Amino acid sequence: MVEANLKRVLVTGGNAGIGKALVQQLASENDCHVYMGVRSLERGANALQEILGEAAACEGKIEVVQIDTSDAASILAAAAEMRAKLGD
Repeated sequence: MVEANLKRVLVTGGNAGIGKALVQQLASENDCHVYMGVRSLERGANALQEILGEAAACEGKIEVVQIDTSDAASILAAAAEMRAKLGD
């Protein structure tokens, strides 16, 4: 369950490069619960484990969400998943 006081942020491209760094920073330093948007759930899970290995403060503050921003069906599926997660 997401702590009520945390801001909620979706970061696309969250499993590599700047996106991954942003996910880690938001979760560890900025009181955010971060939805790590990824095309590959496997790569997302691996990136999450790497982040947790570097920043234990991120534990429980990051969830992986599958989304391909170049695919309309993927965007709609991710939007539905986010609505369900956010209780909207």
